[in-house]
Amino acid sequence: MSWSRARIGDVLKHLPRPIDVDGAAEYREIGIRSHGRGLFHKEPVSGAALGDKKVFWVEPGDFVLNIVFAWEGAVGIVSDAEKGMIGSHRFPTFRADSARLDSRFLLHYFRTKEGLDALLRVSPGGAGRNRTLSKKAFLDIEVPLPPLHEQRRVVARLEALESKVREASRLRNLSDVALAAAWERAAEDRLARIAVARPLGELVRVQGGGTPSKANPTYWAGNVPWVSPKDMKRWEIDDSEDHISATATQESAAKVVRAGAILIVTRGMILVRTVPVGRLTVDAAINQDMKALHATEIDAEYLLFALRARNRGLLALVAKSTHDTRKLETDKLLAFPVPVPSREEQIAVVAYLKKLRDTLATALARAGTAREELDLLARVALARAFAPASDRATSTDALAS
Repeated sequence: MSWSRARIGDVLKHLPRPIDVDGAAEYREIGIRSHGRGLFHKEPVSGAALGDKKVFWVEPGDFVLNIVFAWEGAVGIVSDAEKGMIGSHRFPTFRADSARLDSRFLLHYFRTKEGLDALLRVSPGGAGRNRTLSKKAFLDIEVPLPPLHEQRRVVARLEALESKVREASRLRNLSDVALAAAWERAAEDRLARIAVARPLGELVRVQGGGTPSKANPTYWAGNVPWVSPKDMKRWEIDDSEDHISATATQESAAKVVRAGAILIVTRGMILVRTVPVGRLTVDAAINQDMKALHATEIDAEYLLFALRARNRGLLALVAKSTHDTRKLETDKLLAFPVPVPSREEQIAVVAYLKKLRDTLATALARAGTAREELDLLARVALARAFAPASDRATSTDALAS
């Protein structure tokens, strides 16, 4: 059975609730993320700070959109979590005729290609991503309007799938943290069996870094990786976001660091939660927020695993610096005790910890694949739910199984 269509303005009414702002009161505004990712809450603001800004109450159940980014899927439904909050004139609110329309059905429709294309057509303009929606043209859009019970059936099936996707994402994120912690605990336990420890400064040669002058464009027109903290997200560092020239490595503090060095971040806000450590696999330069450790009395790969395993110990050495940033002082770093077994045992420890790391990485990859498959299924289900009747008849039945 094909669905009838209706003009949005016949089933959804614009319902503004203007506010007389009290300068002594505190308010909290909503925002809407693009791509159907829902509402968020801005920081509280005083009425005095709002000044003459036009703002409106929002109520649970309102259909709301961002008129500047509606074409990009910035639409949503106000929940109980937003009760008592406000929105600017850029966030008009609407109420559905509850006898004919379930707002959630309309929300899902505007996540389909057809729905997004309709929003784009009523959002003229071309100043970057800013395309302002015409509220009058929006209310003239014709949308699918099956019977209310069918709307709710579609919504229930789509939301059931989305719930599974969210749960898979939550478990994937928990798994990421839990498995990383499990590796660190196992690694610490293994290193605890080693009786001999030496200060890091006795085992390495330290090399600092720097930033070539931005006033000399030739320094930034090369292919030498210039590693900074933002690049320290992997065990092995083989490239960087920024690159400099060979001349820059000769004429500035950003000297070449040879492949094989262990890199460690010693300054920056990342040190609030972790001390990034990685092994450099190509010749590169580093900035002044990092140190390169050249192993002299220890196996470099073993040092990498040892420092990552004892990350909590390194983190305990971090202190506040100027402008409330964080810093790991060089003298504290070099005094940090590192377990030092024989060379043979170092190799054995690396093999054990590497195998454990790879096993956990495989488990994480499987969890990620399951989440991606569920996400794909949810997107396919959304497209099919609003497909022509001939396709919808089979696809919606499949969703129930």
